[in-house]
Formats: sequence, structure tokens, C-alpha cells
Amino acid sequence: MTERDISASETPRSAAAYWFNKRGADELTAADEAKFEDWLARAPENYQAYQSLERQWLTMGRVAEDPRILELRKQDRENFHQPFRWRRFAAIAAILLIVIMSGWGAKNSGLLNGFVGHSDQSKQIARNEVGQRRVLTLQDGSVVTLDTSSELHILDMGKIRSLRLVKGRAFFDVAKDPSRPFIVQAGDKTVEAIGTSFSVRMDEDQVIVALLAGKVNVEQKGLVARQTRRVDLDVGQQLVASNESQWKIGKIDVSRETSWMTGRLVFLNDSLAQAIEEMNRYSERKLSFEGNIVPEQRIVGVFETGDLDAFVKAIELNRFGKVISKSDNHIVLAPTDKKRISE
Repeated sequence: MTERDISASETPRSAAAYWFNKRGADELTAADEAKFEDWLARAPENYQAYQSLERQWLTMGRVAEDPRILELRKQDRENFHQPFRWRRFAAIAAILLIVIMSGWGAKNSGLLNGFVGHSDQSKQIARNEVGQRRVLTLQDGSVVTLDTSSELHILDMGKIRSLRLVKGRAFFDVAKDPSRPFIVQAGDKTVEAIGTSFSVRMDEDQVIVALLAGKVNVEQKGLVARQTRRVDLDVGQQLVASNESQWKIGKIDVSRETSWMTGRLVFLNDSLAQAIEEMNRYSERKLSFEGNIVPEQRIVGVFETGDLDAFVKAIELNRFGKVISKSDNHIVLAPTDKKRISE
């Protein structure tokens, strides 16, 4: 995208992403900085778009400052001189792969891939394979981040902006336009928003909707009007909807909910079984325990998506399990303590 493109035809969000990427990579000359300042002052929409992008980036970076993670690091710094504690410190160090969000991180994390310019919407389909992550800018200026093994269909971007999540997960940062509702279909449920930031995930028979900003409503129509179900989510809430009778609303951790967008997975006292399932989503190479018997352990940490080797190393250092076989497409472990296992 050239400087002429930015001034002539680029949406505020796409241009904001261009400048954010360029500034984060420390590539601005004095002349570029002047052009950036001129672009900011040219229209209120430009300033608002850049501020919105900065807020999202800062939110994602907060995971490194999560009090639960900092407390674990503090405990081990105070006790690392003891032999047993040193082993625990090494394990935590292997688990806590926290990266400070520098300019290099912004450029290489994958967050900005696809931000510049519009997605190819002639096919009306966006599809990611295992391990891929893509950011798309829609015609209305809305930005969609598509997760690994996900598929999104763009149905209509006219009076009603309509999309369908076929599988996987997507994060939507919706351009505000009260006259044009933004609707995401996920199975038999619809999520409606106007100017909002939210994610939708299809997980087997569940649809999970998390709201980070604005307002959304989730609806599932029944065979008759009285069977239709609808909930309105507040900021910081998540809906897990299995069917008409099993809808559960709870709170979310914002940094955790958005960490996958920067290529990281955050586990805060998650079961080892859940963590393994999530890590496997991002890798062609799969990890499992012998006989599918997973130790009843909890894990805290931040891991790079797809980095099974570091995850396995952390499991071994914590004495949760040990590798008994390894191939190009599969790693099998056995529990270290067979008294603490679960089906």
C-alpha cells in the first residue's frame, strides 16, 4: 500500500493498521512521521481508528502482567536457592514463555498479517488450515481475526452485514454503523452487533460468544415463537450455549481471551487435559497420553501456539509425565504418577 493509496481510498482502520505496523517495526523516517501526524489530524475517524488499534494491542500485552503469573514468578525468585525449589523454578521458567511486546514482536506475531488492504471477498470464503491465523479487513472497515482450522463465509455486506462461522473461532472488531446490523451465524445461533468487539467459537456441539466491547445479543430460534431464546451480553461476559436448555453466562479474562490473536495460549490453572486439547488445535503434530489417560494436574503458563516441544518439556519438568514415543506427527507420554490420572 502506497502513501497515495492511504490518502485516497484506504479505510481508517486499514490505514491505522499500516501506520501501527510501520511504527512498531521502527521504520518511520522523519518524513514518514510528518505524514503520519498529518493523517491523524486529517479526520477524527483516523485518530479514533488508531486509538482503537492501540487499545487492542495493549489489552493483549496485559497477559504478561497477570497477578497470578507474577505471583508464581515471585515465589520462585524467593526460593530458587533450595534444590527442590530450583527444579520448580526451572519448570515455571519453561512454562512462562512470556514475550515483551516490542516492535519486533508486533511485526512477527502475525497479528497484523492481512490488515493492510482488503480481503479477497469475490469468493466470499476465508479458510485457515491447522496452525494458520489470518486478519481480514472487510469492505465496511470491520476487522476479522480468523483462528486456526477455521472457516468463515461472508454472505452479505449490504444493508445487513451477514457472515457465517462454519467452524473454528473468529474475533470481530465491528465498524460502527447503526443503520447496518452486523450478524454472525454459528450453527443454529445468531450473534448481532453494531459497533462491537467480540469473539465467536464453535467447539463441537457448543457455541461460545465472548464480548470485549459494545453490545451483542445471541438468539436461537425455536420451531414456535415461544421457544426462541435470546440473551444480551454485557462487556466482559461469555456465553456457552450447547442447546436451547443449556446456556451458561460467565465472566472472561480479557487478556486470556485475546492471547491467541498474538500466537500465544494462556493457561491459568487449566486442567492438563484441556491444555493438551488446546495445544493440539494449532499443530499437525499431536500430543497424547498413553491410553488417553491424562494426569489430574493443573497448569499455569503462556505458550507459543504450535510449540509442542516447549509444552512437553514443561510437562516433564513438572513431573506430570514423560515421553515414551515420538514421531513426526505424534508424541506419546505416560503419567509419572499413575495415582493421579483421569479418563
